[in-house]
Amino acid sequence: MANSIMLMGVGDLGYHILNFLAITPRVKKIVASDINEPIGAMKTRHAKYVAAFQGLYPDISFIKLDLAEVDVVADVIKEVGPEVICNTAILWPTYLRPPISEEKRKILEKEGYKGRAPRMSTTFFCALKLMQAVKKSGINTHVVICNFPDCTNPVLSKGFELTPACGGGNLDLITPLIQEAFSENLNVPMINVKVFLVAHHAWGYNLDFKLAIPYWLKVVVGGDDVTTKLPPKKLLPDLKNLRMKYFANRTGPFGEAARYHQAFIASSYVKNILALYFNTGELTNVPGPVGLPGGYPVRLSAKGCEVNLPSGISIEKAIKINEAGQKFDGIEHIEENGTIVATDGSYLEAKDIEDTAIKILSILKK
Repeated sequence: MANSIMLMGVGDLGYHILNFLAITPRVKKIVASDINEPIGAMKTRHAKYVAAFQGLYPDISFIKLDLAEVDVVADVIKEVGPEVICNTAILWPTYLRPPISEEKRKILEKEGYKGRAPRMSTTFFCALKLMQAVKKSGINTHVVICNFPDCTNPVLSKGFELTPACGGGNLDLITPLIQEAFSENLNVPMINVKVFLVAHHAWGYNLDFKLAIPYWLKVVVGGDDVTTKLPPKKLLPDLKNLRMKYFANRTGPFGEAARYHQAFIASSYVKNILALYFNTGELTNVPGPVGLPGGYPVRLSAKGCEVNLPSGISIEKAIKINEAGQKFDGIEHIEENGTIVATDGSYLEAKDIEDTAIKILSILKK
């Protein structure tokens, strides 16, 4: 029977995930962790009180963890034995920081870290250390990764044979927008609109018909394929307008309004966590399932994450769509050994992720 969930990182996104989990009936135990003990403990206690106001009293606790300490993290994971682990921790959350200054960019280049690929190491680092700890713990659990799973998960799978169950957000954030668009167009309840989507992170964050970022969509209502009822030339601009109006009204890449966006993103991850935890067999769309690049329709249950493509598309075609889509995120390709080759010509070998991330962090923090 489902028992516990572990949450690694209770920053902005993690805090929303923690609160959603805390007020979910039948969630028995949540163990939250963060490297920042005062803030992490405070947020965890808040979640405990939030649940109490709803008449719910799950076992919610906090433990300070540094994901870089793999042996320590592995021991804690083994002791807790969670059914699901969700990682939101990231070494350098660039979207919450000022852009890299010209001075620091020159220092990075002088140290040999020119281009996009090396800087991606700070995104991969915490997810990699967690997966190493999970492996060392020896337990069977499902890991949900929040660190750019479209790219991180295939790098972990190819480069280290460490494969998370899936990610969340990204293409999934467009699912309810598509449901709403077809619901209003066909005058049917949103719940009756089933969306099967194959798309990379870049597609969902642009929704630009002129860019021609590849994707594949099938929409079903009452067993009927209604996809053509809203052709791309109509659907994509409508989706983009919705996204810009309600989810991307912000100053800078991620300004103040983005804080409200975090609850929306968190709800996608919580859906996936709970489907794995409660063995619901949820049919949904997720990025990075079982180490694949980009996003796909899947089924989530206690067995894990299983790609669940409808008729009309093969897994080979779906992968090609996402491999083409990742170029719009600056990723030329991911080699079989996990090496990232960026469209700017830079690259990052999987074996160098840890050292590169630590060295880049030391430069950025000065």
